[in-house]
Amino acid sequence: MPHPSSKQQEGESYVPPQSMGTNLKQKNGQKRSFRLDMFDILVFGAIIAIYQFFNELEHFCFNIGIGEPCNYPPEYRYPAILLLILVFSSLSYSLVQLIRGEWRHGAGIFLGGCISIAMFTISNLIVFFMN
Repeated sequence: MPHPSSKQQEGESYVPPQSMGTNLKQKNGQKRSFRLDMFDILVFGAIIAIYQFFNELEHFCFNIGIGEPCNYPPEYRYPAILLLILVFSSLSYSLVQLIRGEWRHGAGIFLGGCISIAMFTISNLIVFFMN
């Protein structure tokens, strides 16, 4: 039996709003923001990794410090510099997002930066094992 001053009909159960959870639209938006932020960084990371793959394919030289050093052209360092700029800017922006309390954005950007580093390393290893 409901309380006399309640507007609730008899037979209906009352569920407090705190126990209802997040609505589906809000959950999908949060997942989407995580994926989109990660995808934005991954696009640039993939472009840099592909550039590094072809760069390494053209100028590959294995040198462990013994013997004659490799002479690389100045443009050989461009992909590494681009990756460093991408990673430092994405990490600083992800820290700003984490400090602001938007952890989904920050985590997506951070994970995108980490995967970009992995793609860059894999592109180097592929050329190393091809030669």
